[in-house]
Amino acid sequence: MGIPEDYSEFVKFPYKARSLTNRKDIIFNSIECIEDEMVRLINNTEKESDANIGQVLYASVPHFANLSKLATPKAQLLITKYKYCKSTNTPPYPSLALTPATLVDDFMHIEDEINAIRAEQREEKNGN
Repeated sequence: MGIPEDYSEFVKFPYKARSLTNRKDIIFNSIECIEDEMVRLINNTEKESDANIGQVLYASVPHFANLSKLATPKAQLLITKYKYCKSTNTPPYPSLALTPATLVDDFMHIEDEINAIRAEQREEKNGN
């Protein structure tokens, strides 16, 4: 099984798809099953390579899940906050001391992913 032409087979639970970590077709019964597969991908990536985990997930998840199921409203709001702050050069809170540490961490993770994508695009452009 490759990436499907459409994600209709990944919209309703349960469905069968290829587990990239177990290398066999399995039944995905819930979001938790998708998350379990993602955790296994992360663990394998950390053990076996220095690849960027975000890039591995971005390339791998469409093989077994509909990405729209993973884009929670909370995650979408976080990305919107990040984009707004970045594009308007506006801090999310009046000072760093007042900014929740979790928001700083989340923004740093987003920034790291963006930088990794840009670095990969530069490498591809330069033929590396």
